[in-house]
Amino acid sequence: MVKLERQDLPTPTDSAQLLLADLDSVMKREMWSKFVATKTRRTLAVLVSWLGADAPLLESDIRTLVDNRPLQFSGRRVTQFLESRGLLIPDTEFRRDAQQKRLEAELAALPATIAWELSVWIKAVRGEGKWEHTGRTYRSIARYWHVLSPILEGWLANGIESLREITEDDIKRAIATRKGTPARSIHIVLRNVFRALRQ
Repeated sequence: MVKLERQDLPTPTDSAQLLLADLDSVMKREMWSKFVATKTRRTLAVLVSWLGADAPLLESDIRTLVDNRPLQFSGRRVTQFLESRGLLIPDTEFRRDAQQKRLEAELAALPATIAWELSVWIKAVRGEGKWEHTGRTYRSIARYWHVLSPILEGWLANGIESLREITEDDIKRAIATRKGTPARSIHIVLRNVFRALRQ
């Protein structure tokens, strides 16, 4: 494969040069390693030289470039940099799939009955349950899971085999482990889970 040298690239526009200078200042301020900085800057330079920097870039274009030449390019920090500046069009399908796979892996590690019960909850939250409605994204569900997971671990350690064994006192104890907003988050997530199981 032909190596993309600097002379192969179109001359960057003024806006592209400003964006590259902005990245340079971020890398310097945050003291990125030379290896990471070089790959990240090379990636952004190729993208904005060909596509410009006057309009947001597609996340899928970044991923395509990196996937074709993973040793030369790095997309994660470019994606974060562009997103923080409102210059990224996220690939929502790709992101949804990544969260969905993570949730499926979490479910697969649980006892079968609890995994099934939580899959019922996820379907309900997604709007795919008994009553169809506009559902939440997998990204939102992953945030709920982050709240639910430590509570679930405690219940599993106590030997529960089904969420139907959980009592109102168990729920109150779980909420009492936190104060303020975190406690409210636990209350909302648990109410959401058990409401789905009652349907």
